[in-house]
Amino acid sequence: MKQRKNGMSKVLYFFGVLFVLVAAFMLIAAVGSNNVYLQSMEASFGDMWKESLVNIIEAFAPYLGIGIVCMGLGAALNRTVEAAAEDRGESDVEEVTEAFKEHVEDLSEEIAAQRKDTTLKIDDIRMAMNRDLDAFKIQREAAEVKISRKLDELSEAGEQEPPKSGFGKRRFVK
Repeated sequence: MKQRKNGMSKVLYFFGVLFVLVAAFMLIAAVGSNNVYLQSMEASFGDMWKESLVNIIEAFAPYLGIGIVCMGLGAALNRTVEAAAEDRGESDVEEVTEAFKEHVEDLSEEIAAQRKDTTLKIDDIRMAMNRDLDAFKIQREAAEVKISRKLDELSEAGEQEPPKSGFGKRRFVK
């Protein structure tokens, strides 16, 4: 059986190797920089071994770690794709990719159906709110007509004699 590598796993392998090479370069640069620093301080490695090791490790360890992680992710991704192909009895990655595309299309159709259903529900809610708003407007207009009739009746009765409230004649004392 011909083994194929996924394109993403190739990219991860590439970046993993790249970061390992950068880590090697940083290790060489850190050791050289550390030697120059120790010579400028007129100290030996034995005098400042803790600081020297910390500086060297800080310089190259992150790149080495990222490189190892990238290569590990590439290997895991490659094994996952191969295992999925073997489980389905397929030998090519393209067949697995085609099955994945079909699954994505099924999911997109299901999402479209749910979106349509949700849109219909929102429209129903919107129509119910408009009905309630129209009913409220009708009730408000009826109440305004009632109030206006009462005010007209009061104004006709008020032409005869205004109601005595007592507020008009009071004066406030400081």
